Amino acid sequence: EKAGDLNKYYSFLSWTPEPSTLTGNVTYSAVFEEKPTIPGLVGTSIVKSGDTEISVSLTGSGRFDVSRLLEISSGKYSVKFLLPQISQARSPLGDAAEFTVSYADVVAMKKAAVAFLDFSVIKENNEERYAVFAYDANGREISQSFKLFAAVPSEKSHEDMRVVYYRGEEKLYAKSEYSSGKISFNLNTGCHYSYILEIFPSSVSSLPQDIKAVADKTEALPGEIVTLSVELPLGYELISFYYVDPNGVKVTLSDGKLEMPNFDIIVGAETGRILYTVNFVSDGITVSSKQYYYGDTVLVPEGVEKASDGKYSYKFLRWAPTVAEVTKDVNYEAVYEKTPIVKQDDGGLKISEGTLRILVFVGIFAFVFLFAIVPSAVISLIFARRRKKRGTAPRAKRKIT
Repeated sequence: EKAGDLNKYYSFLSWTPEPSTLTGNVTYSAVFEEKPTIPGLVGTSIVKSGDTEISVSLTGSGRFDVSRLLEISSGKYSVKFLLPQISQARSPLGDAAEFTVSYADVVAMKKAAVAFLDFSVIKENNEERYAVFAYDANGREISQSFKLFAAVPSEKSHEDMRVVYYRGEEKLYAKSEYSSGKISFNLNTGCHYSYILEIFPSSVSSLPQDIKAVADKTEALPGEIVTLSVELPLGYELISFYYVDPNGVKVTLSDGKLEMPNFDIIVGAETGRILYTVNFVSDGITVSSKQYYYGDTVLVPEGVEKASDGKYSYKFLRWAPTVAEVTKDVNYEAVYEKTPIVKQDDGGLKISEGTLRILVFVGIFAFVFLFAIVPSAVISLIFARRRKKRGTAPRAKRKIT
């Protein structure tokens, strides 16, 4: 024998030189053939993980001769097979499918003369599924049942994973157990087993509210984007959207979009009535400021007054614009009628400004009449009398009684 390692071993072929009749002292050297532990694996792909496990990184799907591996590991190690994803799309199992054969089942596989394990990737409905078969050295499927472990990817819940197998065209679910991050199930050879992430659409329904949130779809697969909307009555505003999970936990959303979880949800909208501010302003001073809901009747302040400024007195007429039911924030301004104030001396008659203007006008007219028109007339009369004296004889005096 010649010692090998995990990735290769040596098979004895012969002695050299070829043994013959002894004629004296002679030395024979053993000739070995180097063989890979798992034919078909390229490079160093088998490593020891700790003292109890061997990890095998498979280069892809296919049928692998594991007889030597089982011989090396039987009674010493459990064996973990890592099958990388084949497509560029991320597989349900993360970066690689992981199948672990326990210490006991390595021994059982060796006793059952398992020689080949066939790992395959099946693509169906845009889904990658990993399967495994066991065969003897003659290519016959092994009928004995072995337990196989498959790791649950960290980003997925084991509740989402299913172990399925096919008997002919019939799809069946294998009974499985979850423990410490791994699913275990019985591998009955002769059946096609797959460890898959099985996704079913979850329902989206609305809470029976007066103002209902509406989703753009009634069913969605996990990870799909669901858009919510709501039709708000006048005078209402949206506070937030939310959904309720099967445990009754309310999850508030930052906007109207959510990434569909892997369970049924009920969506809702939290709304509130808008408070509008109504101000009544008189002469630049707010005399009333109250808040109302849409459609409320406004309470109009009474007894609104505006003080006299010494020249005018003011009488309240109305509010502008016209007071109506509340539909928005609004400011109402008081409209006043102004009346001139008539002043008077102490104890005397008060003369209004209009009357005073008339009196001033009359005074000016009288002044012009007395000092301009009348003197002119007198001068004209004297001049005329003088002309008459020059051209006529004196008249006889008349007696005045």
